Amino acid sequence: MSFNYGRCDDAAVGTELVGTWKSDPNDTEGGGAYGHVTLDFGADGTLLYVIHEAGRDQIMRLTYRTEAGVIVTDQPSEHRSERTEYRIEDDGTLVLAFGGRKSKYTKVK
Repeated sequence: MSFNYGRCDDAAVGTELVGTWKSDPNDTEGGGAYGHVTLDFGADGTLLYVIHEAGRDQIMRLTYRTEAGVIVTDQPSEHRSERTEYRIEDDGTLVLAFGGRKSKYTKVK
């Protein structure tokens, strides 16, 4: 699964991600695969990835950077990078593509 992207300035694209995003409640594909998720992208390159489970939250503290339509994340304890394709739709929805699955998020702040 891939997206088609035009040329864009990486710094501007990364800035679009800064803030808090929550799983789109209408996203049955992503919600079924990943559950209810909150992504908090910091301007300093930090990413808080929270999976909300029954009775508890699973929290992953990551670092990230962007490369022309790709979010590259690193988990300090794992010492390896993961690459996730992304785009922001005209309606402001963040769409991520990872491992053959798409997930959608709406910005809350």
